[in-house]
Amino acid sequence: MICRLGGGGQGEYVPCRELLETRSKRDSPFPWCASTLRVFSETSSNSMNQEAVPKPICQAAYNNDFSEVQLLLDKNSNYLNIQDNFGGDTPLICACKQGNNKIASYLLKKNADVNLRNKKHRTCLHYAVRKRFTFLDYVLIIILMPVLLIGYLLMISKTKQNENLVKMLLRAGADVNATDFSGSTALHYACEMRNQAVIPLLLEAHADVSVKNQNGETPLDIARRLQFSNIESMLQKTS
Repeated sequence: MICRLGGGGQGEYVPCRELLETRSKRDSPFPWCASTLRVFSETSSNSMNQEAVPKPICQAAYNNDFSEVQLLLDKNSNYLNIQDNFGGDTPLICACKQGNNKIASYLLKKNADVNLRNKKHRTCLHYAVRKRFTFLDYVLIIILMPVLLIGYLLMISKTKQNENLVKMLLRAGADVNATDFSGSTALHYACEMRNQAVIPLLLEAHADVSVKNQNGETPLDIARRLQFSNIESMLQKTS
C-alpha cells in the first residue's frame, strides 16, 4: 500500500510502512495515518473472521442437529433461506450434502427455496444425487456384509433414503436441469456417481440428456466413458 505526501495534487508516493514509522514523531505530517491503517486492518480482519464462521443453522443442518434447526427457525424464520458467507450454502443444501432427510423434509415443509444456488452455482439437487454413502457407511457395509446380510440391508436402506431425498426435492419444484459452475446438471452427477436409483426419477422429471458440460460431455457420454452399461441403456431409451 502507498500513501501520497503533499497536497493539492502534488507530492510523492511513499510506502505506508514508512508513514507508520513516523507515528511517534511529533512533526509527522500524517498523524492520522497509523491510526487509520490500524482501524482498517482490524476491520478487515474482523470481516474475514465473520465470513469464515458458518451460519449456526447451516452448521446444525449439516451436523443433523434437528432440535437446533427447529430452535433457530422458531427464533427467526428468516434463517430458512439464509446463505452461509463462506460457501453460499443454505440450510437445505447443507442437509442434502449430508443426506439428512429429516431436516431436509422439515425445511421443505417450511417452504425452503429448493433452487437457491451456492457459490459453485449448485442447488440442493446437485448434492442430493451425489450423496449415497459416507465413508463410515462403506466401512459398516464391508464389515457387516458377511453377517446375516446386514451389510446388504444397510446398503439398501441408505440407497432408499437417497432416493426419497431426491423425490422430495423434485416434488418441491427443484429445477432438474439447473447447471453448476462446470455446466453439469444433476443427471451428469448421477451418472458420474453411478447412482442408478435416482436416474429414473430425474428422467421422469424431464431431465435433459443432451446438455453438455464444460468438458463437452452429456450424461450419456459420461456413462459410456465410465462403462456403466445399465445407465447407458437407460439414457439411450430416453434419447
